[in-house]
Amino acid sequence: MEKINESKFKSNSKIEINNTKYYEILGVDKDATFEQIKRAFRRSPFICLHPGKGHDLEKYKEFINAYEVLKDEEKRNIYDKYGEEGVKAYRLKNEFDYSFDFLSSSFNKNTEKKVKLHIALQDSYNGGYKELEYDRLILCPKCKDKSNIKCPKCSKEGKIIKIRKIAKLSIKSEEQCDECNGLGIKLENKNCEECGGNFMKVVKRKIKINLDKGVSDGHIYKFVGEGDEHYKKPADDLKVIIKIENNENFIRKGADLFYKCKISLLEALTGVKSVINHFNGKQILIYSNPGEVIKPTTIKTIEGLGMPFFNLQNKYGNLYINFEIIFPDKISDKESKKLEGIFKNINTSENIPDNIEKYLLKDYDDSKVDASYKFGENENNENKGIEEVNCEHQ
Repeated sequence: MEKINESKFKSNSKIEINNTKYYEILGVDKDATFEQIKRAFRRSPFICLHPGKGHDLEKYKEFINAYEVLKDEEKRNIYDKYGEEGVKAYRLKNEFDYSFDFLSSSFNKNTEKKVKLHIALQDSYNGGYKELEYDRLILCPKCKDKSNIKCPKCSKEGKIIKIRKIAKLSIKSEEQCDECNGLGIKLENKNCEECGGNFMKVVKRKIKINLDKGVSDGHIYKFVGEGDEHYKKPADDLKVIIKIENNENFIRKGADLFYKCKISLLEALTGVKSVINHFNGKQILIYSNPGEVIKPTTIKTIEGLGMPFFNLQNKYGNLYINFEIIFPDKISDKESKKLEGIFKNINTSENIPDNIEKYLLKDYDDSKVDASYKFGENENNENKGIEEVNCEHQ
């Protein structure tokens, strides 16, 4: 924010300025340091006069307002010189300066039309052309060459300046002319069948985008002059933002692909053979070495079967295989005995004492977890006010 012009806050010299009230509310001297003001705020009984407990709402507001002004160096200087009226003018100026800056930037910036093109991960792998249909605002073909008369309200500017007086401030704001909708010309053909007298109309437009192989999510393709049209001004540029949809089987990380392969417990123990439908249009067979055991944390690599590198020909990332092992729901006693014989060398439950307490495992119940958790939870009763203070109960 630019430096404040204090001349705008000066009150009439005949009016007496009260610049001691805020100090009296906090109980400090006018020359108090910022630390003393903060300490007075924390120790004051007013901080505990919360209006929700039957206390005076106006006194509570006065107390908070006084502290907010005196703890800020710029506001405090304004208050010391010009009192409450100066602080009010300062706040209004800040508020409308922000609004004016926002409006000015909205009118003056170069506009662009942005649209999203949703594609599959497979489209990113293979590249090629995709067609996009979008709404485009164009000049009415029947009206655009017929009106050269300038708007009587804005004189062909398309914008008007409004001045508002608040207290002793004059606030200027820039707004679109409501007579010509910002065009700067007189809208004469009110009964036009094409545009209804608005001089502009919305049409459907199609455009082809040549997707690069390996294009990433969020990549932007720019088309000059393909956005919305303007009267006596170049048309906006069109920016097409690529949005890649999630794939059911593959996850992309940069130029690498991750594939979750579901296998049975038997396959995990005796060897994997599985067919994958790849984005390159081929079916590929993946398999493990004979006798190799696949564990739940196992990750395998196939080099060169990932995504194409963006803008690099014939270079690809890797394909990584994660395994999800499907276990049987239940096995018979006979099958259990056979497995015990096979895996007796890795049995972890051999040395269990005879007199140990025993508990049968039950199925997980999510509703019981929530009910148990809330009774063991530590509640956090932090004061989230302007300052953290300790108050006695009223």
